[in-house]
Amino acid sequence: ESLYREHEFNEQIIAISNLIILQLDPKGRVVRCNRYFEKLTGWQSEELRGKNWFTTFIPEREQERLLAVLEEAVEGNPSHGIVNPIIVGDGSERLIEWHNAPLKDLAGTITGLLCTGTDITDRRLLEQEVLNSAEDERHRTARDLHDGLGSLFTGIGLRTQALANACATCDPALAKDVTRISELIREAIREVNGIARGMHPVGTNPKDLVVTLTRLITQANESSPATCRFDCDDPVLIDDPQTANHLYTIAQEALNNAIKYSRAEHITVSLKESTGFVVLTVEDDGVGFDRQHLKSKGLGLHIMNYRANAINASLVIKRAKQRGMSLSCTASIHRPNSSPEQDRRDQDASYQI
Repeated sequence: ESLYREHEFNEQIIAISNLIILQLDPKGRVVRCNRYFEKLTGWQSEELRGKNWFTTFIPEREQERLLAVLEEAVEGNPSHGIVNPIIVGDGSERLIEWHNAPLKDLAGTITGLLCTGTDITDRRLLEQEVLNSAEDERHRTARDLHDGLGSLFTGIGLRTQALANACATCDPALAKDVTRISELIREAIREVNGIARGMHPVGTNPKDLVVTLTRLITQANESSPATCRFDCDDPVLIDDPQTANHLYTIAQEALNNAIKYSRAEHITVSLKESTGFVVLTVEDDGVGFDRQHLKSKGLGLHIMNYRANAINASLVIKRAKQRGMSLSCTASIHRPNSSPEQDRRDQDASYQI
């Protein structure tokens, strides 16, 4: 009776849950699912039983990556927070955040995988709209600083220099003071331009991300004891300025972390394009960090994660092959012939430490 009551209780939790509850066997075939999943996808449990999860619900571009996640889980390394699209009944895609745990028999052998998923599609779209609005405001402020205040300072500087020239013959001391004022105005112009660039560091030209990252590495070499290098063998063009700006900020944050905390001798930032995706990687040969240190110190991880999520990119931080740390961010590149909605569906986001 006790076992029956517990069984009924568990079945009701599965039935009324507002989350996807899915059981897969070790080969990735569907064993069972709950009503919420049936409603979301339009499939019935009886139709799904025994079907391959990956070929039925996962877009082809994602299958290889997620098969690797299943293999890791079956070997006893479950994942948490993986985000990927699934194909629902009308052919559209929904973005799901997954958590999974292995299921074992009495002998301790893993017999399958229990997965829970949260549909975050609408939340991501809302976050994107909020972020787009904030980025538009930043861009407008940067433009006003550069074009408005910067132009005003430039005009004042020219008039001041003209005044200094006029005073040069009649009052050299006054001319010297006015020249100093003119120099301060030029310094203020540089500060305004620097603030404007910092608010929107990457321009609208598809080549600008490469140019800006090159400048970032040059500045890092001038101020850091580490040797910094930028690798970009082939041209990488990004049509979406927001994607370019977020990738730049992630690279900047990761580079600053490596310089400040890793005690690395060499830091490499690389950018490459691969089959519709752009991959940004920051690697160092420093002392590395353990997981608890990463979580407790923060090190800008929340900022990088937020920016990766904003462009539906995957952000993975792990130990490098030899020593040090490796951060990689993979984002979909805008395709001119696709719609923004399709671009959103074609992107994924995951965050692992």
